[in-house]
Amino acid sequence: MTLQTNEKRLLDNLHTLRTFTDTPQDGVTRFSYGTQDAKAREYIIKRAENCGCSVSIDALQNIRIGLPTNKPGRKTVLSGSHIDTVRNGGWLDGIYGVCGALEVLETLAENPDSLKDASFNYDLVIFAEEEGSGFGSTMTGSKFITGIYAEADLDKLVSDTGMSLRQTLQSLSPGRMAKRSSTTQAVCLRKHCKTFAGILIRSRLCWSFTSNRALCWTEKA
Repeated sequence: MTLQTNEKRLLDNLHTLRTFTDTPQDGVTRFSYGTQDAKAREYIIKRAENCGCSVSIDALQNIRIGLPTNKPGRKTVLSGSHIDTVRNGGWLDGIYGVCGALEVLETLAENPDSLKDASFNYDLVIFAEEEGSGFGSTMTGSKFITGIYAEADLDKLVSDTGMSLRQTLQSLSPGRMAKRSSTTQAVCLRKHCKTFAGILIRSRLCWSFTSNRALCWTEKA
């Protein structure tokens, strides 16, 4: 089955998120846990909820968004990137991967019948403090998810203002906190900047985001 993604919606999302910056005249500056980061998060979450998706946010503020057709117990394809930037960064860095995954999510949510025979779930994941601009450590959210960092590191990681990561997180509004799903992961595809790649599912089914912006389901030989 082939589905057509919405190019205009993808570009509109990218251009809207470009405006969430502390340096509007000089690239994009959007540090994790800051005001612009919060605006970008809320924008993406609202779009996801508008198409019936579930949203969970862990203690580090990593976001996971699931399709309404997802079923408990199935393996899950994770796709996404990050929304934080370096200072005066490129406007597509990270956010292009998030918006690409969001477009796939919205397209699939609009076409639930395309997944009726699927043996897997599809989630969008957004990793917090990926660039390390706030606390001098790259891939911070990812490191906590994978166990590279432990709770003690919440106090070891300190910003330029002298606040530890623990203190910073405690200063945030509880917002949409939720426990992470225990669903087993099948594949994690990290789309970064200009990368749109295919992913191979264990059931010999192959999904790809093609050059003509179509989602294709095909049998893998």
